[in-house]
Amino acid sequence: MKNNYTSLIVQRAKEGKLATTDSGKNSQTFYDGEKVVEIKDKKDFLNLAKNPKLRGWALVGENAHLGSPRGERSYSKAQPFTAKELTQFYQDAEKNDLLIGLFPQQSTPRASVYSQLKKSDLNDPVSIYKLVANFPQISLKKPSANFAETEVRKEGYKHKADLNAVLNAARFFDYSDSDPNAKFIRDNIETIASLLSPEAQDAFVLNDRYKIGAKKGKVNTNKISMSQMYTILSILRGKIGKKGEITEDLNYRESQGKLCSWSFTKKYILNLGPFHRNGGVGRSNVMYHGERNYIARKAKQENFFLKSRNRGTFTSEEDAIFLKYRTIYRNSLKELFNAFSDLLTVKSNLQSRNFDDVKKSEQFLLF
Repeated sequence: MKNNYTSLIVQRAKEGKLATTDSGKNSQTFYDGEKVVEIKDKKDFLNLAKNPKLRGWALVGENAHLGSPRGERSYSKAQPFTAKELTQFYQDAEKNDLLIGLFPQQSTPRASVYSQLKKSDLNDPVSIYKLVANFPQISLKKPSANFAETEVRKEGYKHKADLNAVLNAARFFDYSDSDPNAKFIRDNIETIASLLSPEAQDAFVLNDRYKIGAKKGKVNTNKISMSQMYTILSILRGKIGKKGEITEDLNYRESQGKLCSWSFTKKYILNLGPFHRNGGVGRSNVMYHGERNYIARKAKQENFFLKSRNRGTFTSEEDAIFLKYRTIYRNSLKELFNAFSDLLTVKSNLQSRNFDDVKKSEQFLLF
């Protein structure tokens, strides 16, 4: 679903009042729906915000260029503008009723596929234009002149770094029972499954059960989505110990003294939004290896074949299927996260309180 700001920009696009821009090595490019203009003087580009011809228009550019300022000692051409220049640009645009939309740079390859134009400095603004103007689903961000990193974002970086370390160690241990998080999942798999909806059970293959033998009817732990489940659990529990082992320590937020919430996790640790950068091993596990394969599997059941395809090639009907199952998968991630959080909280209570007292007030006694 589009946010309100994106909807305003798309509406202006429908009225023929959309322009797009991109930054090259030595210039900026500007496209108004008819022709691409190369602007070599940076001041000339910044003056576009005050151009009366663009009053009532929308201007869309990549967040990496138009939303991220150059550092004081940086000479990167990917960030051609300083914070001061961007702040003034945003202010001039607001006075001129020019909406500035920041486009996620990770979606530019998708735009290139959609437009069938080779990626280049001159083609990229045309590709972005076509995607924003024509595609039924796109996410744009409203610029903010506050470029300072917040304390909560810094806290997210620390949790993400700790998570990367644990997940890399887990691969080394191959999710064996010598890894306490992997063992926790296997030991409590029936309880975990019981806390999830049928859709979430399916998302993590917890509905595949042994057909014969002593384990008949039990969850087949050889088939579960261990990498994805392990990632979610490790956001809440596990650090690298002094000898390189994975510990059972709970991962409390330093600023709050409690476990991470799902809202903090999805924004600052897993970076599930379109404006993600350096998502880390956790995002790769749940998105690239988890979500992508789940969507392809479910879409195939409805005779839509999306595997190994760029979203820019999807028809509107295929994109609707993609969005349907992406929503289900991300809801399933939240369910699993909350289930683990509840179970870990109960276990912590069991370890710190009298067992009989906990037995009267808690539901999960499987640890």
